[in-house]
Amino acid sequence: MNEMRRVVGPLRSIFWGGLLCLFDFTVSETRNGVGFKFDLLNDALGMILITGGLVALARMPSSRRIGPLLLTCTAVAAVGTFVAITDHWVAPRPAPIPLLKTAFALVELAAVVVFCVALRTWARDSGLPRSAASWTTTLILFVLLVVLPLGVLQAVFLVAMLTGSSFSFNLGPAGLVVLAVFALPFIHFFVSTSRMAREAEESA
Repeated sequence: MNEMRRVVGPLRSIFWGGLLCLFDFTVSETRNGVGFKFDLLNDALGMILITGGLVALARMPSSRRIGPLLLTCTAVAAVGTFVAITDHWVAPRPAPIPLLKTAFALVELAAVVVFCVALRTWARDSGLPRSAASWTTTLILFVLLVVLPLGVLQAVFLVAMLTGSSFSFNLGPAGLVVLAVFALPFIHFFVSTSRMAREAEESA
């Protein structure tokens, strides 16, 4: 049970890192096409916290069954950290860069699903039934409300970029409703992370 106490810190690191990445308030200064963008809630710091939390989880003996899943998520988070850091510099970029970033957004969506599956499996193996049920709900919400619709949109953007065609998407007033629905899986993700940390602490 001592190891379950060690799970709390990494999960909270992932929780706070995710919050930093979710909210985006930026101030930018650009001159002659080159500049710097300052994120008031730093995405790079958020990704560093997430990556550090994933590394800590992957190193725990009880996570060996899901080790490959956590290592996959860690690799994606590490690349995401690099992308978040480079996003602070505003400058003209070669045409393949936006294309690669759009493709990588699909990879990040897949990584979130993998993480939910990994944590649900770990919670079940560790005798944390409330956490396992919570991660199941998070997984379903992410797949239905984020991965499928956003994956289709990202794929359409990717095809448009590859073919050189233009594509615009405007929801108008309905956008607020869509945004609220879109936020539900992320809110539940934070609930599941916090719930597992709390249940692990109680069982330790």
